[in-house]
Amino acid sequence: MNVLKKLGKILHISEATGNLIVKSTYTPRIGTKVFDGELREIGVVFDILGPTHSPYISVKPTITRKKFPKTLFFIEEKRIKRKRFRMG
Repeated sequence: MNVLKKLGKILHISEATGNLIVKSTYTPRIGTKVFDGELREIGVVFDILGPTHSPYISVKPTITRKKFPKTLFFIEEKRIKRKRFRMG
């Protein structure tokens, strides 16, 4: 089952790369899709910066927009545990 989680608030847009810098309390996986409050895709997690207990997330936008929403979300996918077979 997938769960919608709050990623955090956008602090600013990087002038060098154009990535959105987001202050977060949770560390998602790199490559995770990021959405706004209306579930429109905004971009993907590109990099994670700072300490693990309060990271900054760099989001590479997949859309061209001058104004972004203040709060971003992502969908956490539950990992399926695989059964491992033992020999012998």
